[in-house]
Amino acid sequence: MGPKGAKGEQGNQGLQRNWKQCAWKNIDDDKDSGLIKDCVFNKDSDSTALKVEYNGDIRIGFCLDCCSRWFFTFNGVECRKPLAIDGLMHIARNHGRTDTNIHRVAQIGG
Repeated sequence: MGPKGAKGEQGNQGLQRNWKQCAWKNIDDDKDSGLIKDCVFNKDSDSTALKVEYNGDIRIGFCLDCCSRWFFTFNGVECRKPLAIDGLMHIARNHGRTDTNIHRVAQIGG
């Protein structure tokens, strides 16, 4: 074994990641449109990116040939660049029935 080397300089703290998770239980307010929940945070720099994700139940029901869309907004404005962050669910003619109430687990992110 050779002689012990000189102590090196202290390294940086590495890549620091900032993240926030918002989670809610038992959301059952009978709302069919509009804002579902807020998750408020402050983004400190225009040179950074933001990743958002939703994982949970989405529903469409009681209609013929209808489509529902869920999407994220930031400061009340829908994201457009690079693309919208959204999810869709469609019911076609459904054999003439309007009593269908579809719930699905969906993941929406961007």
